[in-house]
Amino acid sequence: MLFRAFVFTSLLGAAIVAYATPNARHIARQQVPAAVLERFAKEHRAVVPAGYTRDYLDGKEMFVIRTENDGLVSDYFYLRNGKLFRSDEQIPLRDLPKKIADAVRDKYGQRAVPVRAEKVRTAGERELEYKLRVRGEGIDDEIIVDDHGHVSIDASEEDD
Repeated sequence: MLFRAFVFTSLLGAAIVAYATPNARHIARQQVPAAVLERFAKEHRAVVPAGYTRDYLDGKEMFVIRTENDGLVSDYFYLRNGKLFRSDEQIPLRDLPKKIADAVRDKYGQRAVPVRAEKVRTAGERELEYKLRVRGEGIDDEIIVDDHGHVSIDASEEDD
């Protein structure tokens, strides 16, 4: 029974992925700067974009290219000049590094389990972060776990 609940919440978590802020606007491919499209095509040759969004992140205009592959969603945030600012790549839970899984287990014990995981890379930063949705009885948290296993609540999700 617990396994079926885990699978259901995993699928539900994947289905309600939100990749944009309230100010984001879906746009047509033609509205994405050529530098962004060229850079994406160069970095992701065999990947077909699933959608485009214009958004603002950290006060900067971003063009977000979303991809979907085998049920996993990834978002690539580009500046107008084509420079990659950040990527959020959904990964299978089984691919979470042991240090990250241990940090979640240390914080929640058996009360909650991860149902969705993203690997977040920000340009110019050497370390990765992992953004996880963790659910259990009375628990539905978005957390950030850094490369060292430090856990924090994702402040951008607290108002949701």
